[in-house]
Amino acid sequence: MKFENLNLNQTETEPKFEIKRENIIPLESLPEKLSDDIKSLGWPLECQGSGRFLEDGKNFEIRYPHGDMFYSWNVIFHEFGHLRQEDHNPEINATPEEHERNLKKEKDAFARGLERVKKFKPELIDKLEFEFAKYKQAGKIPSFNSFVDLYNDFNANNLRINETLQFSDSQEEIYTKLKAINISDFFQEIERNKIGVKIDTEEANEIIFDIVNQIIKETKN
Repeated sequence: MKFENLNLNQTETEPKFEIKRENIIPLESLPEKLSDDIKSLGWPLECQGSGRFLEDGKNFEIRYPHGDMFYSWNVIFHEFGHLRQEDHNPEINATPEEHERNLKKEKDAFARGLERVKKFKPELIDKLEFEFAKYKQAGKIPSFNSFVDLYNDFNANNLRINETLQFSDSQEEIYTKLKAINISDFFQEIERNKIGVKIDTEEANEIIFDIVNQIIKETKN
């Protein structure tokens, strides 16, 4: 997964941040620019998403997969971590090497996103863990014991993808490097642990709208 974030710092004279409902976008398909070779590795919709400022420097946008429920929520949590990321962790931009800086952003978003959900909507974690336990008892999700366990594994593997993408200039090079790190094993694991129930986009959009508005008001660390 590759996420875009613009480093735009708010001052008192700048417009307040906003999230509009039309800027919360469930993704229904893989990007057209993704090559057939990369798709042949089994790249799932559940590995697509972004959390960023739009070019106006005022509005946030969240894109997330309309895919299998738990994996789609994984992406949403991660995207929460990217919003106002540099405001809360300015040390990221003090890192001179772009490669290292981007990886720091991904690691920071992974931890920050989960913590924000715990802070602003802990009942969502409880609901996901309750649902997870039901599907686990029914014999699904063989590889993990909890939603947070799945989240940690998902993000660790996405860091591997981002490390591979950093120094890749072409689709052919990306394909070769992803194949070399056996990323298909990760994609197959996602398939094995899907429950066959898509995320409810109406519910997700409302939750995203609520949490992002709380992130907007969040006091800087």
